[in-house]
Amino acid sequence: MLNSNSLSALHHNIMLSLPNLQEVSLHSNPLRCDCLFRWAAEESPHLYIDKDASQTDPQSLRIVRFIQPQATLCSEPPELRSRKVREVSTLEMSASCLPMIPSNSLPSYVGVRESGKLVLHCRALGDPQPEIYWVTPSGMKLGPSKPSLCRNFTKSNHNFTSSKHLNSQNRSSCSRNKHFKLLPEGTLEISKVTSHEAGLYTCIAENVLGADTKSVTVGVHARESRRKKANLKAFLHAQVARLDLREVGERFAILSWQNVRNLPSTRLTWQAIYATMHTPTYTTRILAGTQSFNLTHLQPETFYRVCLHLGVAEDAKRVSKRARYVRKPQCVTFRTKEVEEADSLELKPELTSTAVTLLLLALILLALAGQSFETESPKGDHVMLLQEVKGHVIQVKEDKEEEEKVPL
Repeated sequence: MLNSNSLSALHHNIMLSLPNLQEVSLHSNPLRCDCLFRWAAEESPHLYIDKDASQTDPQSLRIVRFIQPQATLCSEPPELRSRKVREVSTLEMSASCLPMIPSNSLPSYVGVRESGKLVLHCRALGDPQPEIYWVTPSGMKLGPSKPSLCRNFTKSNHNFTSSKHLNSQNRSSCSRNKHFKLLPEGTLEISKVTSHEAGLYTCIAENVLGADTKSVTVGVHARESRRKKANLKAFLHAQVARLDLREVGERFAILSWQNVRNLPSTRLTWQAIYATMHTPTYTTRILAGTQSFNLTHLQPETFYRVCLHLGVAEDAKRVSKRARYVRKPQCVTFRTKEVEEADSLELKPELTSTAVTLLLLALILLALAGQSFETESPKGDHVMLLQEVKGHVIQVKEDKEEEEKVPL
């Protein structure tokens, strides 16, 4: 009985792990009718094929029935909302889907005593299987694909900070990353917690289709509670980033910034500037841990204003109202480059020789065509025609002379 449990999906791996399961109750759950629930979108009664069993016994079919199927409804996506799961076909469910971190997987706030151990669990569903990584309050990205946690890096592995600043940051990160341990399934363990580990942690699940994020604020409790509160307040109000323009072209611009704090609600806005007309403003969400962005599809020879908006997580219940304000955005203005004019067409030696060859070939073909036309009308025909004309003239002259000889 899994009804009324805020379940969004029941993964097919769970079905494989329960070979004797014959019926399941999933009604009154916000079910996602997408790639994760395709096994349920079959004709009633629902047939679920156990691939491992079918290899040994082709006749082996798992029959899984829904309890109260009339109340087992789709909640997502919007086009399938309120549809009965049993009435949705596999063709209507996508073969792949965006990552999803369950809403109740992380609390908004977690408190831990100083020198204690903290475990943060993060799980995600999606197809392809999403990769999970964390971003710490200092902006450090903890991912399973990176063996070294002693440096900050972006998703694209581009870092435009000076080497002096980077080295000092690496030393600071290396002195603290020994407290963190990321498990393969996405759980983050923090041992020997100190006041430096207090702040906002963001779990990010990402695959080729997109990403989902959830954040949790960690508070470290100690005897000197006032000092800890002051440290958390300083963390929330710290200067976090400076927006820089690194490269600009005809239709693109690369911008970068160096985060010293984790702010998952960061967004980037840009707008074309014209003196005679108003243009729309475009907005994109910036994933936590990202420190550069490539703006594309820009217009040449156009002024643009780009702003980086910083803020704190909206679901951080313990964050004071004063700390919820939107910080003054960091903005830059630039002009895209002009489109380079195409070079005039220059005939290369190869093209010149080819053109001359084609011209000579055309002249030869014309000459051959003229000869073939003459051969179609032989000279003998012209001679015979001329002789016939001459004979006719002679005959006319002879007739005229005879008429003159006749006496009157």
